[in-house]
Amino acid sequence: GGCGCATGEIIVFWNGKKFSKEENLIGTADAWASESINFIYPVDMEGKKNTLIKVSLLYVDSLPNEKVKRRMIKEYYYWNGDELVSDKTRKKEDKTYIVDE
Repeated sequence: GGCGCATGEIIVFWNGKKFSKEENLIGTADAWASESINFIYPVDMEGKKNTLIKVSLLYVDSLPNEKVKRRMIKEYYYWNGDELVSDKTRKKEDKTYIVDE
């Protein structure tokens, strides 16, 4: 996508019998105000065995001196054979940080 365009994926799982739509991973490609939601899968370099990691990178606010406040949220899930389930044994990570525009 280009500046201001919507981006993302629709995630569908197959359990051997049926498809189920599990997640909309959305985003927008708008320079410093861009946002995205993605999965890190177990086979990815940053992946964890039997775990899907949902990473949300969000725009929060513009600050003086061409700085931007952003937020990163990591949530952990697993597939139970029928649906995607939040992994309550792992703590959700929620960090706010400041970057240059």
